[in-house]
Amino acid sequence: MNLEVSSLIVWSMEITMGMKTKTIFLSTTAAIIFSGSAAWAVPSPGVPPNAKLITQTDFETLVTCAADGSGYCGIGSKSGPFQGVGLVSSVDEDGSGTNRTYGLFSPSPPPVLYAEFHGFTVRHIDAPTGSVDGKIYLTGGALNYYTFPTPLLGFPNNTPASSQVLAVQAGTPWLTLTPACLDGNVVGGCDTVVITIPFNGSLTAVNGSTANAFLNVNTSGVIGSANSAFDNCTQVNTADTTNNGGAFCAGYSDFVFAGGGANNLGSNTNVTWGVSGTDNLRQDVRAIPAPEPATLALLGAGLMGLGALRRRKAKKA
Repeated sequence: MNLEVSSLIVWSMEITMGMKTKTIFLSTTAAIIFSGSAAWAVPSPGVPPNAKLITQTDFETLVTCAADGSGYCGIGSKSGPFQGVGLVSSVDEDGSGTNRTYGLFSPSPPPVLYAEFHGFTVRHIDAPTGSVDGKIYLTGGALNYYTFPTPLLGFPNNTPASSQVLAVQAGTPWLTLTPACLDGNVVGGCDTVVITIPFNGSLTAVNGSTANAFLNVNTSGVIGSANSAFDNCTQVNTADTTNNGGAFCAGYSDFVFAGGGANNLGSNTNVTWGVSGTDNLRQDVRAIPAPEPATLALLGAGLMGLGALRRRKAKKA
Protein backbone atom coordinates (compact mmCIF):
# COMPACT_ATOMS: atom_id res chain seq x y z
CA MET A 1 0.00 0.00 0.00
CA ASN A 2 1.23 3.42 -0.82
CA LEU A 3 0.71 6.51 1.26
CA GLU A 4 1.80 9.94 0.30
CA VAL A 5 0.77 12.91 2.33
CA SER A 6 1.31 16.20 0.61
CA SER A 7 0.17 19.17 2.57
CA LEU A 8 0.28 22.91 2.51
CA ILE A 9 0.36 24.11 6.07
CA VAL A 10 0.47 27.75 6.92
CA TRP A 11 2.87 27.91 9.81
CA SER A 12 3.19 30.93 11.96
CA MET A 13 6.84 31.05 12.65
CA GLU A 14 8.62 34.08 13.94
CA ILE A 15 12.30 33.73 13.34
CA THR A 16 14.72 36.58 13.32
CA MET A 17 17.92 35.51 11.70
CA GLY A 18 21.05 37.54 12.00
CA MET A 19 20.45 39.97 9.18
CA LYS A 20 17.49 38.15 7.73
CA THR A 21 14.32 37.32 9.51
CA LYS A 22 13.56 33.79 8.51
CA THR A 23 9.87 33.46 8.93
CA ILE A 24 9.43 30.15 7.38
CA PHE A 25 6.11 28.81 6.58
CA LEU A 26 6.51 25.17 7.37
CA SER A 27 3.53 24.48 5.26
CA THR A 28 3.00 20.89 5.43
CA THR A 29 2.67 19.84 1.91
CA ALA A 30 3.23 16.54 3.51
CA ALA A 31 4.09 14.10 0.86
CA ILE A 32 3.86 10.87 2.72
CA ILE A 33 4.78 7.91 0.65
CA PHE A 34 3.97 4.80 2.51
CA SER A 35 4.06 1.20 1.37
CA GLY A 36 3.67 -2.37 2.50
CA SER A 37 2.51 -1.74 6.03
CA ALA A 38 0.14 -4.17 7.66
CA ALA A 39 -1.24 -1.20 9.57
CA TRP A 40 -3.01 -0.09 6.41
CA ALA A 41 -4.98 -3.28 6.08
CA VAL A 42 -7.27 -1.80 8.73
CA PRO A 43 -6.67 1.97 8.59
CA SER A 44 -6.55 3.96 11.80
CA PRO A 45 -9.51 6.31 12.31
CA GLY A 46 -9.22 9.25 9.94
CA VAL A 47 -6.62 7.59 7.69
CA PRO A 48 -8.06 6.67 4.27
CA PRO A 49 -6.75 3.37 2.86
CA ASN A 50 -4.04 3.86 0.24
CA ALA A 51 -3.96 7.62 0.90
CA LYS A 52 -1.20 9.30 -1.10
CA LEU A 53 -1.55 13.05 -0.91
CA ILE A 54 -2.68 15.41 1.87
CA THR A 55 -2.88 19.05 0.86
CA GLN A 56 -2.59 21.69 3.56
CA THR A 57 -2.21 25.47 4.03
CA ASP A 58 0.13 26.85 6.72
CA PHE A 59 0.95 30.07 8.64
CA GLU A 60 3.94 30.69 10.91
CA THR A 61 5.63 33.39 12.95
CA LEU A 62 8.64 35.44 11.89
CA VAL A 63 11.68 35.45 14.17
CA THR A 64 14.86 37.51 13.78
CA CYS A 65 16.71 37.06 17.08
CA ALA A 66 18.22 33.79 18.38
CA ALA A 67 18.60 32.63 21.98
CA ASP A 68 22.38 33.06 21.78
CA GLY A 69 22.06 36.69 20.67
CA SER A 70 22.82 36.05 17.01
CA GLY A 71 20.73 37.48 14.21
CA TYR A 72 19.04 40.84 14.55
CA CYS A 73 18.49 41.38 18.27
CA GLY A 74 18.22 45.17 18.34
CA ILE A 75 15.17 47.39 18.77
CA GLY A 76 12.20 45.93 16.93
CA SER A 77 13.65 42.41 16.74
CA LYS A 78 11.39 39.39 16.96
CA SER A 79 12.64 36.86 19.48
CA GLY A 80 9.36 35.14 20.29
CA PRO A 81 8.75 31.40 19.90
CA PHE A 82 8.73 29.80 16.50
CA GLN A 83 5.22 28.41 15.98
CA GLY A 84 2.46 28.02 13.42
CA VAL A 85 -0.95 26.67 12.44
CA GLY A 86 -2.33 24.97 9.33
CA LEU A 87 -5.42 23.52 7.66
CA VAL A 88 -5.45 20.25 5.71
CA SER A 89 -7.70 20.66 2.67
CA SER A 90 -7.66 17.28 0.91
CA VAL A 91 -6.36 13.72 0.86
CA ASP A 92 -5.70 11.96 -2.43
CA GLU A 93 -6.25 8.29 -1.73
CA ASP A 94 -4.56 6.67 -4.71
CA GLY A 95 -2.85 9.36 -6.77
CA SER A 96 -5.49 9.10 -9.51
CA GLY A 97 -7.16 12.40 -8.69
CA THR A 98 -9.89 10.79 -6.61
CA ASN A 99 -9.79 12.78 -3.39
CA ARG A 100 -11.22 12.22 0.03
CA THR A 101 -11.50 15.82 1.12
CA TYR A 102 -10.61 17.13 4.55
CA GLY A 103 -11.41 20.62 5.72
CA LEU A 104 -14.30 22.90 4.86
CA PHE A 105 -15.92 20.57 2.33
CA SER A 106 -15.00 17.29 3.87
CA PRO A 107 -16.88 14.09 4.55
CA SER A 108 -15.96 12.23 7.71
CA PRO A 109 -13.42 11.13 8.82
CA PRO A 110 -12.27 13.56 9.93
CA PRO A 111 -14.60 16.48 9.21
CA VAL A 112 -11.94 19.17 9.63
CA LEU A 113 -8.21 18.57 10.13
CA TYR A 114 -5.97 21.35 11.54
CA ALA A 115 -2.27 21.37 12.45
CA GLU A 116 -0.21 23.26 14.98
CA PHE A 117 3.53 23.70 15.41
CA HIS A 118 5.08 24.89 18.69
CA GLY A 119 7.90 24.53 21.22
CA PHE A 120 10.85 25.35 18.94
CA THR A 121 13.77 27.40 20.22
CA VAL A 122 15.78 29.51 17.79
CA ARG A 123 19.27 28.39 18.83
CA HIS A 124 21.42 30.34 16.37
CA ILE A 125 21.10 32.53 13.28
CA ASP A 126 23.65 33.07 10.53
CA ALA A 127 22.23 36.02 8.60
CA PRO A 128 22.50 35.87 4.81
CA THR A 129 25.13 38.03 3.14
CA GLY A 130 25.46 39.28 -0.40
CA SER A 131 26.86 35.93 -1.51
CA VAL A 132 26.13 33.39 1.24
CA ASP A 133 22.76 31.90 2.24
CA GLY A 134 21.56 32.49 5.80
CA LYS A 135 20.76 29.68 8.23
CA ILE A 136 18.38 29.47 11.18
CA TYR A 137 18.91 26.57 13.58
CA LEU A 138 16.01 25.35 15.72
CA THR A 139 15.93 22.88 18.59
CA GLY A 140 13.07 20.98 20.25
CA GLY A 141 9.53 21.47 18.99
CA ALA A 142 6.41 19.48 18.06
CA LEU A 143 4.07 19.13 15.06
CA ASN A 144 0.54 17.85 15.72
CA TYR A 145 -2.73 17.39 13.80
CA TYR A 146 -6.22 17.58 15.32
CA THR A 147 -9.74 16.93 14.05
CA PHE A 148 -12.80 19.15 14.55
CA PRO A 149 -16.48 18.48 13.79
CA THR A 150 -16.86 21.94 12.22
CA PRO A 151 -14.45 24.61 10.89
CA LEU A 152 -12.87 27.18 13.20
CA LEU A 153 -14.51 30.38 11.96
CA GLY A 154 -12.22 33.25 11.03
CA PHE A 155 -9.16 31.09 11.53
CA PRO A 156 -6.28 31.83 11.26
CA ASN A 157 -6.26 35.53 12.10
CA ASN A 158 -4.23 38.29 13.75
CA THR A 159 -4.93 37.35 17.36
CA PRO A 160 -1.91 36.17 19.41
CA ALA A 161 -0.16 33.13 17.92
CA SER A 162 -0.18 31.22 21.20
CA SER A 163 -3.98 31.49 21.48
CA GLN A 164 -4.44 30.14 17.96
CA VAL A 165 -2.12 27.21 18.70
CA LEU A 166 -4.21 26.47 21.82
CA ALA A 167 -7.38 26.67 19.73
CA VAL A 168 -6.05 23.90 17.45
CA GLN A 169 -4.96 21.82 20.46
CA ALA A 170 -8.58 21.84 21.66
CA GLY A 171 -9.42 19.39 18.87
CA THR A 172 -9.16 15.59 18.90
CA PRO A 173 -5.56 14.36 18.33
CA TRP A 174 -5.10 12.73 14.89
CA LEU A 175 -1.31 12.59 14.36
CA THR A 176 1.31 13.72 16.90
CA LEU A 177 4.98 14.08 15.93
CA THR A 178 8.29 15.01 17.55
CA PRO A 179 11.22 16.33 15.48
CA ALA A 180 14.31 14.09 15.45
CA CYS A 181 17.95 15.14 15.58
CA LEU A 182 19.40 16.44 12.32
CA ASP A 183 22.95 16.70 13.63
CA GLY A 184 25.03 16.84 16.79
CA ASN A 185 25.81 20.54 16.66
CA VAL A 186 24.49 21.41 20.12
CA VAL A 187 26.31 20.33 23.26
CA GLY A 188 24.04 17.85 25.00
CA GLY A 189 21.44 18.06 22.25
CA CYS A 190 20.92 18.64 18.53
CA ASP A 191 19.25 20.81 15.93
CA THR A 192 15.83 19.60 14.80
CA VAL A 193 15.07 22.07 11.98
CA VAL A 194 17.42 24.04 9.73
CA ILE A 195 15.96 26.93 7.74
CA THR A 196 17.85 28.40 4.79
CA ILE A 197 17.29 31.98 3.58
CA PRO A 198 18.62 32.83 0.09
CA PHE A 199 21.67 35.12 -0.01
CA ASN A 200 19.59 37.78 -1.77
CA GLY A 201 17.11 37.87 1.11
CA SER A 202 17.21 39.00 4.73
CA LEU A 203 15.79 38.02 8.11
CA THR A 204 12.67 40.00 7.28
CA ALA A 205 12.55 39.24 3.54
CA VAL A 206 12.32 35.46 3.45
CA ASN A 207 10.87 34.67 0.03
CA GLY A 208 12.40 31.47 -1.32
CA SER A 209 13.39 30.18 2.12
CA THR A 210 13.47 26.43 2.76
CA ALA A 211 13.34 24.20 5.83
CA ASN A 212 14.51 20.64 6.48
CA ALA A 213 13.72 18.25 9.31
CA PHE A 214 12.99 14.65 10.32
CA LEU A 215 10.10 13.69 12.57
CA ASN A 216 8.98 10.65 14.54
CA VAL A 217 5.51 9.51 15.52
CA ASN A 218 4.88 9.86 19.24
CA THR A 219 4.62 6.59 21.15
CA SER A 220 3.96 8.20 24.54
CA GLY A 221 2.19 11.28 25.82
CA VAL A 222 -0.60 12.51 23.54
CA ILE A 223 -1.26 9.82 20.90
CA GLY A 224 -3.30 10.54 17.77
CA SER A 225 -5.68 8.02 16.21
CA ALA A 226 -3.47 7.87 13.08
CA ASN A 227 -0.14 7.45 14.90
CA SER A 228 0.10 3.68 14.54
CA ALA A 229 -0.46 3.92 10.77
CA PHE A 230 2.55 6.20 10.34
CA ASP A 231 5.01 4.64 12.82
CA ASN A 232 7.22 3.02 10.17
CA CYS A 233 10.87 4.19 10.34
CA THR A 234 11.25 4.74 6.59
CA GLN A 235 13.67 7.69 6.39
CA VAL A 236 17.45 7.23 6.72
CA ASN A 237 18.71 9.61 9.42
CA THR A 238 21.99 8.59 11.04
CA ALA A 239 21.61 11.34 13.66
CA ASP A 240 18.39 9.76 14.96
CA THR A 241 19.27 7.45 17.85
CA THR A 242 16.00 7.84 19.76
CA ASN A 243 13.26 6.52 17.47
CA ASN A 244 11.14 3.99 19.35
CA GLY A 245 11.02 0.92 17.18
CA GLY A 246 13.80 -1.44 18.19
CA ALA A 247 16.74 -2.40 15.99
CA PHE A 248 14.65 -1.94 12.84
CA CYS A 249 14.47 1.83 13.54
CA ALA A 250 18.12 2.45 14.42
CA GLY A 251 19.34 5.30 12.20
CA TYR A 252 15.86 5.91 10.75
CA SER A 253 13.11 8.47 11.33
CA ASP A 254 9.41 8.12 10.48
CA PHE A 255 9.13 11.24 8.30
CA VAL A 256 11.37 13.58 6.33
CA PHE A 257 10.24 17.18 6.05
CA ALA A 258 11.15 19.64 3.27
CA GLY A 259 9.42 23.00 3.28
CA GLY A 260 9.41 26.37 1.56
CA GLY A 261 8.34 29.78 2.83
CA ALA A 262 7.67 33.37 1.84
CA ASN A 263 6.50 36.58 3.45
CA ASN A 264 2.79 36.39 4.23
CA LEU A 265 0.93 39.21 2.45
CA GLY A 266 -2.56 38.47 3.80
CA SER A 267 -3.84 41.49 5.72
CA ASN A 268 -6.07 39.33 7.95
CA THR A 269 -3.17 37.14 9.09
CA ASN A 270 0.21 38.77 8.42
CA VAL A 271 0.46 40.72 11.70
CA THR A 272 0.63 37.45 13.66
CA TRP A 273 1.84 35.13 10.94
CA GLY A 274 4.72 36.75 9.09
CA VAL A 275 5.42 33.70 6.92
CA SER A 276 3.41 31.25 4.87
CA GLY A 277 4.40 28.49 2.46
CA THR A 278 4.33 24.83 1.48
CA ASP A 279 6.25 21.73 2.56
CA ASN A 280 6.60 17.97 2.16
CA LEU A 281 6.20 15.50 5.00
CA ARG A 282 7.07 12.17 3.41
CA GLN A 283 7.36 8.48 4.18
CA ASP A 284 8.99 6.08 1.71
CA VAL A 285 8.77 2.37 1.10
CA ARG A 286 11.26 0.42 3.17
CA ALA A 287 11.81 -3.32 2.90
CA ILE A 288 11.58 -5.25 6.16
CA PRO A 289 14.91 -7.00 6.75
CA ALA A 290 14.93 -10.79 6.40
CA PRO A 291 15.25 -12.81 9.63
CA GLU A 292 18.75 -13.89 10.63
CA PRO A 293 19.65 -17.56 9.88
CA ALA A 294 19.68 -18.33 13.60
CA THR A 295 16.17 -16.93 13.92
CA LEU A 296 15.00 -19.04 11.00
CA ALA A 297 16.61 -22.12 12.56
CA LEU A 298 14.82 -21.52 15.85
CA LEU A 299 11.56 -20.97 14.02
CA GLY A 300 12.04 -24.20 12.08
CA ALA A 301 12.86 -26.13 15.24
CA GLY A 302 9.76 -24.73 16.89
CA LEU A 303 7.55 -25.80 14.00
CA MET A 304 9.09 -29.28 14.02
CA GLY A 305 8.40 -29.54 17.73
CA LEU A 306 4.77 -28.57 17.21
CA GLY A 307 4.47 -31.21 14.50
CA ALA A 308 5.88 -33.92 16.77
CA LEU A 309 3.54 -32.90 19.58
CA ARG A 310 0.52 -33.16 17.30
CA ARG A 311 1.57 -36.64 16.13
CA ARG A 312 1.84 -37.81 19.77
CA LYS A 313 -1.59 -36.46 20.57
CA ALA A 314 -3.00 -38.14 17.46
CA LYS A 315 -1.55 -41.54 18.52
CA LYS A 316 -2.97 -41.23 22.04
CA ALA A 317 -6.36 -40.44 20.59
